[in-house]
Amino acid sequence: MLKTNVDKLVKLSVQGQITPPLRGGPYRVDREGVPFVLPGTGGITYNVKVGHSAFGWAGDHV
Repeated sequence: MLKTNVDKLVKLSVQGQITPPLRGGPYRVDREGVPFVLPGTGGITYNVKVGHSAFGWAGDHV
């Protein structure tokens, strides 16, 4: 029988778009001149919830 790690995989839903590389740092400036940083990695996880153990999953950025 073939062993898999399917029970340890993180189920994610992500959405994005392909854009050209950005120049400069990660900061952006809003219309009032306040700098801010947008999140870089994210998604909706279906099988990892708040309070679950952070160990044992086959994935990063969980």
